[in-house]
Amino acid sequence: MWFDNGRADRDLACHRAVTKGAGTMSVVDHLSRRRFASTASIAVAAAAFTRPSALLAQPDASPEAGGTSPVDQAGAALVEQVLAVDPAKLLARLQTAPVETTLFPADAGPLDPFPWEDEEEDLRGALGAAAYGILQAAILVFPDEAAAIERLDAIRAEDQNAVSVAPLLGLPGLTSFSMFGPITIIAVGNVHVWGYGTPPPGEPPTSPQDAVLPTSLRSVTNAVAILDHLRITVTGAA
Repeated sequence: MWFDNGRADRDLACHRAVTKGAGTMSVVDHLSRRRFASTASIAVAAAAFTRPSALLAQPDASPEAGGTSPVDQAGAALVEQVLAVDPAKLLARLQTAPVETTLFPADAGPLDPFPWEDEEEDLRGALGAAAYGILQAAILVFPDEAAAIERLDAIRAEDQNAVSVAPLLGLPGLTSFSMFGPITIIAVGNVHVWGYGTPPPGEPPTSPQDAVLPTSLRSVTNAVAILDHLRITVTGAA
């Protein structure tokens, strides 16, 4: 199995929250459509992410010695915007603000936000979260930046197969492997953006090996898209 038993409850709790909000897919149907994810081998998943590649964290390369790239500056500015908003106010805004970014895949389906009410420990340390679509994306709001980083480190420690992704806008992040597939998580100040590697509509891949790359790339795509939604929303919440 490519996930450990310690993460199973967290994954099922997340699934219950999403299906409760969407109200269109039963647990049985959802699990059967994604059964291939729970049978993928650790070796295949690790091989896809541990080879030297652009997906892995690389040393920071600034255009000038001792300088900060425009990309990192943009990321730092976004962190400042997020931290400038009261966490409770930001959470309320995220749970109601419509998704206006155009970066989600065309087949993502409806992305209306709804409160993620976790019955287990998935939101441990967070004030709350907003979920989007059927296992497409989520945004978790923590009381402060330290709590968000602590939770990110805990996820990395709990999942022995978690790998760091290349810094996006200079922001820390990782890809964690769950029974529903990969989840790319990026920390933005006191916020986490989560992008799920939900398979696109249609028949599932014929083998777990065929599923690893497209679902992993999709988790990164969804993380980037929900990050852009955060960028758009945080201005309105200020």
